[in-house]
Amino acid sequence: MGHDPTAARVLEDTWDRDHVLSRFPHQLPVDVRTGLGDHWSVVRSAGLTARFADGADQFAGPDRTAAPP
Repeated sequence: MGHDPTAARVLEDTWDRDHVLSRFPHQLPVDVRTGLGDHWSVVRSAGLTARFADGADQFAGPDRTAAPP
């Protein structure tokens, strides 16, 4: 109570799990669906890091990577 509308929304709304977790660039212990825009998404497997470079999302782990050609 007493917060401006934006602060109240941040504090009171229930946030989408995948939307929040997909913003973490570090390895996560769970799979996370990451939106790629234009109604596209990809599941980032547990253990992959994420970064946005050269205009594209890139995911990497100890023995695997996923990035556009």
